[in-house]
Amino acid sequence: MEILFALQENPIANVSSIAKRVNMSVSGTAIRLDKIANIEKAYKRVHTDLNLKALDLELHDFFYNIDSRKSLEKIEKIICDDHPYTLYRSRCFGKFSGLYVQYRTPVNGLPYLIDLAEKLKDKGVVIDYDYIKRNTLETSVTLKSAIKFWNPQRNTWQFDWNSWREGFDAISLASIAKSNNVKSIISNFDELDIKLLDEIILDARQKNVDIIKKLNLEKEPGIAQKISRKINFLKEFAVDNYRIFLNYEVFNLYQSIIIRGYCSKTIARKFRNYLLLGSGHTKKVIDYSPKTKLLSFPFQSVYYISENGFFWFVKAPPAHLSELVDFIWSICPKHDIFWTSYRYSMIYNLWDQAFDFKNKRWIMNDDFMVNNIISKL
Repeated sequence: MEILFALQENPIANVSSIAKRVNMSVSGTAIRLDKIANIEKAYKRVHTDLNLKALDLELHDFFYNIDSRKSLEKIEKIICDDHPYTLYRSRCFGKFSGLYVQYRTPVNGLPYLIDLAEKLKDKGVVIDYDYIKRNTLETSVTLKSAIKFWNPQRNTWQFDWNSWREGFDAISLASIAKSNNVKSIISNFDELDIKLLDEIILDARQKNVDIIKKLNLEKEPGIAQKISRKINFLKEFAVDNYRIFLNYEVFNLYQSIIIRGYCSKTIARKFRNYLLLGSGHTKKVIDYSPKTKLLSFPFQSVYYISENGFFWFVKAPPAHLSELVDFIWSICPKHDIFWTSYRYSMIYNLWDQAFDFKNKRWIMNDDFMVNNIISKL
């Protein structure tokens, strides 16, 4: 557990630094790391959150209302697997049944997604669709599952929901703006940069020598230095954060839900600021010295403020979901809840064919993002 704690705090830490942290030999730590990953299978992989602004990309969230499972399987293939800019998709159930899809498009790519959705609706492929308008000026939150709340003796998560409810009152209503000081780096990109970025996304802990073998570059002169230089550049400027994806079977994290809250910006900011405690961000989020204990939220989450409230994707044990939903109801009575299927969800890599290497930009036009998809129906 101590090694897993250390790994979660710094998912790409080398073995020697983890050994120092847990006061063990390097060889002993390496053996236990291998056991955690390959025998106990405590985590699936180290996920890389990209610095989208540096890559001239942006996120858009769509819900598709679909009338049958048969239609769903076909649509899933076409509008998710075959779309050049899909980042994540999952089947969802709740207000309606269908698909939740997150696209990672070039900046200003939203009109093409709306055009695609409208054509899917006109052709009767989907009953309806909805997309969430993000408040792009406000800081969002991405949280890791905090293993410190896991009890390995009982194999359960232990979290004091009553204390967490009480702590909400001590949180600030302050607006926290995003940083806009990030510069684009894609003018320097070549085909190898995209392939290396994909490898970092797939497994941020893999060694450079393994990446070289996977890309069949062993015979290229000076390749080790070249790869090392490029990966260091990408990790510094193209990566925002790293997260361990815990094995849902080991840690009972089967269920993911999406909550769309309809509320004032005041409530949305207050809730966002509370979640920021779990990311180590304490500036401006506490109103005063509270008498109650402030707890960071323990479960993997993505939260952002939308145009009319908030969007919250959270992966939590089923036993804790009733408390979670009850808390949301107390602060935001108007909300929609979608249950998502972990068996039918998928994360997608960047696609190198979506980048125009000659002109150093992502491809964005009707044929590439709309017509090619519609033609496959």
